[in-house]
Amino acid sequence: MASTSQSIESKKTFLFSDISNVDKSSEDTTIASQSVTTIEEIDAEYGSYTWPCAVVLAQYIWFHRKHIFSGRHILELGAGTALPSILALMCTQPLSVTLTDKESYERCFQVVQKSFEINKIGNVKDLTSDPPSTVQTTQQQFVNKCPVYLMGLSWGQVSSKLVEMASGGNEPKLPDVVIAADCFFEKSLFNDILSSVYFLLKSKSVEIEKNEKKGQNSREGIFNKPVFLCTYQVRSRNWTIVAELDFWGLKCEQISLDTFNADVPNIAMSNMPGNHCIEMLMISLK
Repeated sequence: MASTSQSIESKKTFLFSDISNVDKSSEDTTIASQSVTTIEEIDAEYGSYTWPCAVVLAQYIWFHRKHIFSGRHILELGAGTALPSILALMCTQPLSVTLTDKESYERCFQVVQKSFEINKIGNVKDLTSDPPSTVQTTQQQFVNKCPVYLMGLSWGQVSSKLVEMASGGNEPKLPDVVIAADCFFEKSLFNDILSSVYFLLKSKSVEIEKNEKKGQNSREGIFNKPVFLCTYQVRSRNWTIVAELDFWGLKCEQISLDTFNADVPNIAMSNMPGNHCIEMLMISLK
């Protein structure tokens, strides 16, 4: 008899706050906070599970919510439960957010849409369907004003949708900031991931140069160039992406976790990252 398996869904809630930054000498005891609930599903892909790296990346977004991501187009690679992107939609003011995961993993997008419903995320367009469709929701009011896109993106492959983005298509726009949590979990994937990162950053850089020649696109803020922000769990000190970075003409800068209050074992009232060793990088074109 053939066995059947059923995925088990669960909810996980994170509460991001500025409690560690409170000035105890001030009379103002108001603490900014934001709750995010994700739907998780344990399956063979392990993509619809919130891993420690996602919580660290989300903390970075929360800490810098007032200036880094505002007015930017954001794209998340290997989004999974999409905790960082959902938080960005709720507490920053991006121009758009695009969630991507591998094209064959349709279940990931179905699960994340349930998280959208819980967190009152709307204005979502599913580019994985043919033709693209607007995701229906029971919510009447949304926390986000910008558009949200669901798009298949397999690392190392240049799809027709990516070509359309690079050619200046209507939607989605090329990202100013690419984010990813724990994509470097397998050494054999390093080159594929960085090839996709290079394509996105280079395409955006070309777009910026064209706009600047027209006297457009004055870029202000902490990032004046497209960047890739990623967190990863150190699984082996022998693993390195130096060779791949050099090959693709990329450079990286390590971001210390203590600069955004992520050097603790229990971020956002959760038990993550626990005792896992998590590091964060900012990668850009040389």
